Amino acid sequence: FAVFGYSVTLSADMRSVWAVLYVFLCCIGNHEASNDVLELVDTRIGTGGLGFGTGSQLPGPQMPFGMVRPGPDTINVENIWLKWRHCGGYYPDDYYVRVFSHTHMVGAGTPDYGNIGMLPTYERPTKDSLKDYGWRLHFEDEQFKVGYYSTYLRRPLDPRDDAILAELTAAMYTGVHRYTYPTYDGHKRAPQIVFYPSTSVPAKGCHNSSMTVDMTTNTISGWANIHGPMSARFGGMTIYFYTTFASDIKIAGAKLWADGNFVSSNVHTVTGKDIGAYIEFPAATTKTVEMYVAISFVSAENAKLNWQYDTNNGKLGFDEIYGSTQAAWRKALSVINITKWNPQDTYQHDVAVKLYTGLYHASMAPTTFSESNGMYMGFDKKTHTIKGRKYYTDMSIWDVHRSQFPLLSVIQPDVLNDVANSLLLMTEQGGSLPKWPMAYGYTSAMIGTHAVIVIADAYFRNCTNWDPKEAWKIMWRACTETQKNAGRSHISDWLKLGYIPVDKDGQGVCKTVAYAYDDAILANFGAAIRAPSANISQLQKTGKNYVNVWEPTKKFFCPRKSDGTWSCPITWIDVFDPHYTEGDAWHWRFQVQQQPSAQEKLFGGQPEMVKQLDEFITRSYEDPSNFLPNPYYWAGNEEDLLAPWIFSWIGHPELTQKHTRKLVDTKYTLTTGGIPGNDDYGTMSAWLVFATLGFYPQAGTDTYAIGSPSVLGEVKLGIPTSGKILTVSTVNASQKNVYVQKLMWNGKQWKSPFFKHSDLLKGGVMEYTMGPTPAKAFSA
Repeated sequence: FAVFGYSVTLSADMRSVWAVLYVFLCCIGNHEASNDVLELVDTRIGTGGLGFGTGSQLPGPQMPFGMVRPGPDTINVENIWLKWRHCGGYYPDDYYVRVFSHTHMVGAGTPDYGNIGMLPTYERPTKDSLKDYGWRLHFEDEQFKVGYYSTYLRRPLDPRDDAILAELTAAMYTGVHRYTYPTYDGHKRAPQIVFYPSTSVPAKGCHNSSMTVDMTTNTISGWANIHGPMSARFGGMTIYFYTTFASDIKIAGAKLWADGNFVSSNVHTVTGKDIGAYIEFPAATTKTVEMYVAISFVSAENAKLNWQYDTNNGKLGFDEIYGSTQAAWRKALSVINITKWNPQDTYQHDVAVKLYTGLYHASMAPTTFSESNGMYMGFDKKTHTIKGRKYYTDMSIWDVHRSQFPLLSVIQPDVLNDVANSLLLMTEQGGSLPKWPMAYGYTSAMIGTHAVIVIADAYFRNCTNWDPKEAWKIMWRACTETQKNAGRSHISDWLKLGYIPVDKDGQGVCKTVAYAYDDAILANFGAAIRAPSANISQLQKTGKNYVNVWEPTKKFFCPRKSDGTWSCPITWIDVFDPHYTEGDAWHWRFQVQQQPSAQEKLFGGQPEMVKQLDEFITRSYEDPSNFLPNPYYWAGNEEDLLAPWIFSWIGHPELTQKHTRKLVDTKYTLTTGGIPGNDDYGTMSAWLVFATLGFYPQAGTDTYAIGSPSVLGEVKLGIPTSGKILTVSTVNASQKNVYVQKLMWNGKQWKSPFFKHSDLLKGGVMEYTMGPTPAKAFSA
């Protein structure tokens, strides 16, 4: 690996030593008690992990729901790029920084974005080193803060005094860099920046790009057209950029290249799949370079407008923008306030860090896609303007509909309102209701029509600043008609047979269960807005189609052929069985999320269902590792998230309390591998936030199931929709006292293991009395 003139190789033993040392350093991070909520966020958590337990979260700065996400994209010493480690660009066990890029996936399980890269240097690259340019990453040199990332960039044996200090912060659309260079010695270490517009996290993701270095205006601008594994599905996306510098910094020279070859020194514009430039600054007078990189998905002109908006036309510097970003995060995270707790108690302290870090991760996405002037690129590949609200994209709907979007209904209702409206606009402009919208296109990733759940959930949780009647029309078509993009397969079989046959669709069993969930929720939505009764009746019928793929003797959901015969798997625990989406038969066994108690009859009664569900979760504890998918309850994947809460629907809320508390305590940690799987745009983190507070949403409804709060004190939860405060307090609480003995709400005993969103909006005081053994806390 070329490191500015050095060829570096580490032995396997030395790499192992460094890896162990890094894990040790991550585990001993010191979180002192502080009145500042930002001090309880650790942005390292979830950036690492192994195998299927990789969190894929980002260490770099961004605004809440920000468009730009600058951060380090890394690689290991052999220059081998492992896909599962780098979906978000960064992996903490890597040894080198490739670039700092400006767009990233958020905790996803597939790589994309990673665009508009750059790296400071004090040595000119050679033609041979262009591909492998990078700096040694020293673990002890990195700093992770909300709204800030920094590291020293140095060669392997150089002292820190000879390093470049690279600092990053971000506004909504503009990444801000500050590079502090070592002392210039007269002929070496001249301050420079290597600029890579054509970078992407996935290899060879750039199909074309262009950049212009304008020495007169002291700016660099251009675009990159990217076709990553997700974005290629809709024909790629173009990202525009506008780069300029603090007023006292002037470009002294530039050397551009295209497709591996330097161009003439008098050429200042290049176009190609692999382009770049190194930018030089006056050597004797330049110690620190502050640089702004604004992006746009509309135009180069809009990128400049975004820079003007974020920086007050360049009047705001690095420190001012960093301060504004921290203030935005402080406001977003202060919706939850832990009081009456002991920060010196290790367990209480760790719970607080997990809670606020989870809240931070759950507030990173979706991505604000409407720009500073309200313009955005629509799904028709045309520009549109939205006024008075925001347009969002990058929605991992298969994941986020379960926990993260319901959390937004509580803490950021304006965002969820605009999410629902954005989905309607995507359908209006693109022709189909999306399943996994990214940037301005359909990826059609995963299964189901779960945008229905998102929109219905917003409606039932009082986020209704959009047209419900128009939404009904869109969702009805999505569930009953063929769509050009992101549509259902084999709708005629769905309506005629009542299931999707495996001989026509390999994942027919899972699609049947997923479509039934969507249809049942849409029927409820239709009834609430008084949609045509015939349509509601049809959806109520198809909402029960899951029974048609329930094999009654095996008591599992099984693939079924067109002729009605079964094609059950040889084993129920094959986690790579292609007939079960992202899981095995056990993972899909408890998936009647629209009405969990309806499965009691399928199991032959409540006792048998309780027994099987408890076995499902309890057997998962036999393998505490997250490296491979657990064949039983898989804490690191989304389809199982509701499972430990289902006990409350089938008469055993004490088992919900037992298992959710254990999962919070064992599956979520303060290490870089502290999220049990891909965070998937904040989904796992939102589950953690809810579980820590002691309740969890049934997605697509207005219902919450009650669990066991992990915070051993008092939590005040602000409710923006109503302006009320919900106080969650505990009596006799400890790490061992996981069972609810009694729940009082506003001085009255609460007898149900559930409550409604309308109850939450009223606020008040929920007082849990806890104990070490199960109790009949609920009688209703």
